[in-house]
Amino acid sequence: MGPRPQYVFSGSLTISVNTPTVNFTLVPGGTAHGSPAIDVTTTWTVFGLFPALSLNAWLSSPTAALSYEQRLPPGVPPPVIPSSAVLGQMTTGSPAGYTPFTQTTGAGVAGAGLSLLNNVAVPGFLNYSGSRTDVLNLEIDLSGVPTLPAGTYTGILTLQATIN
Repeated sequence: MGPRPQYVFSGSLTISVNTPTVNFTLVPGGTAHGSPAIDVTTTWTVFGLFPALSLNAWLSSPTAALSYEQRLPPGVPPPVIPSSAVLGQMTTGSPAGYTPFTQTTGAGVAGAGLSLLNNVAVPGFLNYSGSRTDVLNLEIDLSGVPTLPAGTYTGILTLQATIN
């Protein structure tokens, strides 16, 4: 169990990532690892009592996290990859093993999220300045997904950090 957050009186918090795009070579009925891994750097300056950092991620929809981008005949719905087939791992966070994006984290889309850090103590006393970099690995497991046509699938992963 993480520390209990107390009070944050003022401050700033930013997130930056090393790459805007993660690529996968999908494997029908198998697992594809994303490349590159995402370096997530969180930087803070806060004034408070025992602040704690949380980091959440979510995809746009539990049923259609990634959508087919090629043109289809009129009336044909695009094939999709559900968020349950997208898995994340952050060895320095709470999902040390690959975990599907199926959580409701309190931020983002219900049933399409993943808690990456949960109330991690921010070191210091009253005035806290610092940063940390965590590596988020992604994979897509199509073992439970119907056969998909070859093509390009796109989706958006959103990250949110909070200090409280």
